Amino acid sequence: MKALRSTSKSTWQFGTADFKCAVEAVFAKPKIMDYARIQARSLFFMSEGEAPELKRQSLEIYTDFCQRGVDVTLREFTAAEGADGRCQVNNLRLAHWLIFDRLGRVFGNEPGDVRLRC
Repeated sequence: MKALRSTSKSTWQFGTADFKCAVEAVFAKPKIMDYARIQARSLFFMSEGEAPELKRQSLEIYTDFCQRGVDVTLREFTAAEGADGRCQVNNLRLAHWLIFDRLGRVFGNEPGDVRLRC
């Protein structure tokens, strides 16, 4: 039964029969991401504990967006906030609060507005 759940999860998440097939598909069709074509407002999260290369890439894209006038916010999480882990897994509450705060500002949410419930 566990294998069946695993296969179902792989199918749902990756559109493949299993994780191995998903990895093979990624390497079979590498996609080049041209971030210079992105015009949408963006919110980037980064932790002070991230690998140097991930930080470099985040800062490079953030700088490019700023130079092109794209509405972008880069938030670096810290150990003092308890959110220095990869993807802020050690403080998801803070990460979620910042996401919903940003959405509230983007969509013009007023305090007590029921359109966006946080």
